[in-house]
Amino acid sequence: MNRKKQERRFVFLSLAPAIILIGLFVMYPTINIFVMSLYKWGGLSANKTFVGLNNFKILIQDQNFIQSFQNTLLLI
Repeated sequence: MNRKKQERRFVFLSLAPAIILIGLFVMYPTINIFVMSLYKWGGLSANKTFVGLNNFKILIQDQNFIQSFQNTLLLI
């Protein structure tokens, strides 16, 4: 039983730095960008207005976005 605990501890300690780095450099910015997308904000001012998913609704209706998205999918 003691050997199993040591193996689990080794695996945990081996994976912990990678998990921390992924959380810090991938997960946190991704979540932060999604939260920022729910606001109408110029980027420099302190005034933020919560608009929810309205930004995505506007984006889907934009013909330039649709064309660029299709081009991206074609290139991929």
